[in-house]
Order: sequence, then C-alpha cells, then structure tokens
Amino acid sequence: MTQHSPSDILVIDVGATSIKSTIVNASGERVQPIRKRKTPRPLGPEGLQEILLERVKRETPNRVVVGVPLECRKGVVWGSGNLTRSGLVTTATNQDLDQEWHNYPLEQEFASISGREVVVLNDAALAALGCVAGEGTELVVALGTGFGVALTRMGALLDIDDYGERPFKDGRFDSLLGEGARRADGSRWLANLVDALTQMVAEHEATQVWLVGGNAKRLGSADFFELSVPVTIAGNEAPFRGAATVFINPLVIGR
Repeated sequence: MTQHSPSDILVIDVGATSIKSTIVNASGERVQPIRKRKTPRPLGPEGLQEILLERVKRETPNRVVVGVPLECRKGVVWGSGNLTRSGLVTTATNQDLDQEWHNYPLEQEFASISGREVVVLNDAALAALGCVAGEGTELVVALGTGFGVALTRMGALLDIDDYGERPFKDGRFDSLLGEGARRADGSRWLANLVDALTQMVAEHEATQVWLVGGNAKRLGSADFFELSVPVTIAGNEAPFRGAATVFINPLVIGR
C-alpha cells in the first residue's frame, strides 16, 4: 500500500456503466493512474458500499470523495437513478432496491463503515466542481448511460431536481438522451440534445454549458453553434479535479 500525503484525496466516480477511482493532490492533480471496474447492476446501498470499501481499504488517504449517479443532497440519497436497473434506461427498475435508496444517508453510513472523512455528491455535481469557471450561471450536463445535470452560480452548486425522469418530447430525458438512444440513432440523439440544451439554457438563464461524461467526447463545440451560449466539452477528468474543491472551499457544496 503506497503512502500518500495527508492532503491527498481518494476519488471514486461511480457510473451506471463503470466505477473509476484515483488519488488526487490538494490541487486536484492525479497522482495515481485511474483504476476502473464494471458496475454490477442492479445495485443497492449495501452492494455499493462493499465495492467502495474494497477500494478504500487499498489506499491510505483519509479523505474520500464519492460521486454517484443518484439524486443526492448533503450526502443523503433521494432517488436511485439508473443503478437499480439491470441495463439501459429502458429496462425495469428493481423496486426493492429502489426503496432502499430513498432517503438513504450514504455519506454518513459510509463514513462510519470506512472510518474515513467522506463526502458524497451527485456525479454531475462533482464533475461541475472540476470544470466550471465560477462566473455567472453554468449548466453542466453529464452524458452517459443516462442524462445527469448540475447547475452552479458563481461557482457554488445550486439544488436542482433530477432531469432523467422528466418528460421530454415523446419520451423522457434519460430515454431520448442516454446511451441507448445514441446507439439507436446518433443523428437523432444529437438533434434532441441540442433541443434539450436550448430548453435548459432558457429555463435556468445559463451563461455557459459544459458537457462531461463518456459520450461528451463524441461531440465538439461546433455541434452546438445554434445555442446562444458557449458550449465546452470537459471530458472525463472533471470529477477528479472537482474533488479537491470540496475540501478547499466547502461552501461550494453548501456545507
């Protein structure tokens, strides 16, 4: 087990497809290669914590930041997202596991189990902390298995309801903008994404859009020339950079 600086942070980015982890320093720079494993699904609180604990036991940093694809506020999970589905967003939710996630104090429970200083955030919110400029109202959209959203104002996270299950056109945000829709028809997926971002920019009066997640790398800023605000592709490193911000300035996450 490699010894690390007391200021280093273990970051675990949980996605519906894969779980990535690494260690960053106090400036958010990686000091270890990214480790990756497949996310077993459907997954409830107990199963996820077993996976997280396995990772924590292999590393020495006392500070741990976990990003989860769940509706989460101040470390308490309010909705299960796509973790309780066995496949893409069109597959059925495991109702028993879904109920286990509701109002689950994941941050508190995992801190108790692991004996470490733990912060749990929605994965889009964690990515937002690693890419926003800290000016105006910035919209961060995570494009992966589903469709995640975070919103910041002057660099601080704002509470925002989950978009995945919201109606959009002839379906839902998740079903029309997730990985299943992209695989089925990439051109239609992109057209729907442009329409969704246009709607969201107007709704939140956003001044900047950032795209993160696995499917963001398939896009370029030129795909969004119709939008009235700049769109930047931030990629997959944002969650790791964002972890340092959690401890440098806890006010950005309302703590």
